[in-house]
Amino acid sequence: MTIALYLGSFNPIHYGHIAISEYIVSEGFADEVWLVVSPHNPLKDYKTLANENQRLDMAKLAFSDSRYKNKIIVSDIEFGLPKPSYSINTLTWLEEKYPDNDFMIIMGEDNLAVFNKWKDWELILERHNLLVYPRNGSQNIDKTSHSSITIMSNAPLYPIESTMIRNCVKNNNDFNKLTSEKVVNYIKQNKIYE
Repeated sequence: MTIALYLGSFNPIHYGHIAISEYIVSEGFADEVWLVVSPHNPLKDYKTLANENQRLDMAKLAFSDSRYKNKIIVSDIEFGLPKPSYSINTLTWLEEKYPDNDFMIIMGEDNLAVFNKWKDWELILERHNLLVYPRNGSQNIDKTSHSSITIMSNAPLYPIESTMIRNCVKNNNDFNKLTSEKVVNYIKQNKIYE
């Protein structure tokens, strides 16, 4: 089985994350998407992160009504791995636990631009395919960069970032159009990002 890993902080999850995950399943890029909530991404400021269990809860809520909810799995596998969460460690653990599966990584073009900062990025590229989606309306990704990189040029574009939601909460602005209603309610009820 081919599994597309969507590794991220999801701080919080938003409509862009949801749309990309559903697009990958609907277009047959992978049999399943495993949305892996990272407790601590080494390239992100840990102080801005909501509690990892809250981020996991929000991700589960976001896909609870998805038409692909049986093919999009929200995972806490990195919660039990050493922190910070390096993708190479997660991939190695998954390969040992699920040797019959083929794992690929989903990333935005912004992450592709800094991919050479990832721990053991060359090894990741040697052993795994990358599914890259355009960000911020840009379609200018180098399509010849590597045979392991697939550009999803027709992927839906959502000019949304998690930072936008956090800023809306801080400034007491409406963010209903940025993420699912269940996630909006969860953030408000638990006073996250205030």
